[in-house]
Amino acid sequence: MKVALVTTPPEPVSGVGDYTRRLLPYLREHFEVHIFVATGLEGEAWPGETLHPVSALRQGGYDHLLYQLGNWINHTFMVPLVKQYGGTVVLHDWILFDLAMAAWPSLHRFGFAGLVRAFREGGGEGVRIWLENRLLGRTRRAWWKAARLAEDLPGTLLSGWYSREATGRWIGDVAGFRVPAKGCHGVKIRLSGEPGRRVRLALEARGLASVRFTRRRRTAELSAAFPPRDRPRLTLEVAPVRSIPYQRKVGDTRRLGAMVHSLSFVDPGGEHPIDLHLPPADPLPPGDIRRDRFRLAFNRSVTRNADAFIVHSEHLRGRIENARGRSTPVGVVPLGAGKRWQDEIRPGDRNETRTGLGLPAHWKDGMLLTSFGHVQSHKRNQVLLRALAAVRRIRPAVRLALVGGLEPEQFDVEALVAELDLGDAVHIAGHVSEEAVRGFLHASDVVVQLRGPTTGGSSSAVFEGLAHGRPVIGSALAEQRELPDACVGKIPPGGGEIESLTGMLVDLHDHPEKRLTMEAAARRYVEEECHLSHVAHKYAAFLREFPGPRGWG
Repeated sequence: MKVALVTTPPEPVSGVGDYTRRLLPYLREHFEVHIFVATGLEGEAWPGETLHPVSALRQGGYDHLLYQLGNWINHTFMVPLVKQYGGTVVLHDWILFDLAMAAWPSLHRFGFAGLVRAFREGGGEGVRIWLENRLLGRTRRAWWKAARLAEDLPGTLLSGWYSREATGRWIGDVAGFRVPAKGCHGVKIRLSGEPGRRVRLALEARGLASVRFTRRRRTAELSAAFPPRDRPRLTLEVAPVRSIPYQRKVGDTRRLGAMVHSLSFVDPGGEHPIDLHLPPADPLPPGDIRRDRFRLAFNRSVTRNADAFIVHSEHLRGRIENARGRSTPVGVVPLGAGKRWQDEIRPGDRNETRTGLGLPAHWKDGMLLTSFGHVQSHKRNQVLLRALAAVRRIRPAVRLALVGGLEPEQFDVEALVAELDLGDAVHIAGHVSEEAVRGFLHASDVVVQLRGPTTGGSSSAVFEGLAHGRPVIGSALAEQRELPDACVGKIPPGGGEIESLTGMLVDLHDHPEKRLTMEAAARRYVEEECHLSHVAHKYAAFLREFPGPRGWG
């Protein structure tokens, strides 16, 4: 059997692409595989491989056309191929929101073309949510007029602030901030805005200073002095606020008043900056459709045009059959894992590995938790940290390493670590090399990978934990609920999530024999069911049954 496999080259990095490269040697034990990538990227080969452009795909010559496709912007080139040729899609995610937004920019723009595309990709439900976002831009003026800068809001940045960007923070029509010091007697603000807009600085409703932007003066400094106050609360008021042509072009419905580049206050000790990375107490919502990325599957160009599917859970099989009918060929195969525990230089010597990673010396003892992937709110890191704080009040030898890139605007992990007084118990590694990731997995006692909401795909980090023979704790969501209880603990989402995780962690700390039992079960699950060799064997069995691409008929 001869298969044309459509995937991504090593660069740009793709989790699905990396997984495909690990699986490829095992696939070749069953059939001849030729690799196809986006036209123009065929020079980005990995050692020992020849990559072909998808423009070279021809009718006939291959028994199957197999796509490795997930919710990744670099997979957009596959969508027209699925529509033209059909074939078998290995669908890694049910929600393809990010892919759709890259493939069809009209979805960003709230015009007729975006409405039509929202219906084509999301059906009636997609149109409804898309229209909700369109109307949000029209109703935001009424929202801010009704809003109040509540006296009891905590923190420094109060309401009226959008997410942090590279050069500062946008504010809406009105934004509030509280100076975090006593004896404050002045503030300085550097900001920019559109010509014709006026920004007024007020202290508890009393105007202090104002500035108007012009074509020649788009950046300005607002400064004001006042009698000494303890923790004074100030506001910035912008008028008039209108969307600019670029916003209308890209579908950005935010009410952007002015961009604050820096903010400082003066007290008896001198001038001090206010960190604009601080999370606002009442942040303004995103101004485009991305706020609903977990509600919009936008996958119909793929799910309606593929001839067959391979998925990693019964949950995803059910979603496809509900959309296409039970006659649709769908094969269920575990995501797959290697036997990475065999790579340990000294199996079981986790203390030595921890030292090599630069972890504090006292971290050699006790239970080490690890969590992998971008530190984002939907990864439930806030739940993990709050549970860790509860655990450490009674079991202080439990510690955590967070391994993955930080996204402070989505989730300010460092602020929460400081709030919970976990500075000596949490190691924030950030983005690290693949070798370092393996090191943290070898050093860990338990891998914690919570989710919610999700794209419906199986977590590669969960399977990496199992590949290293480690117990895993995940969320009891549809796609993870199917994993064996013997090696994967599941935390029910919603109310009681923190308490459930706290109890499970205390139990695993107090009963190390349970961890050993789960480790053995993880290795057994990989060896008997989800090793990449088993995955490739199931691929081959399904492809022998599935129809060939209809476009090559």
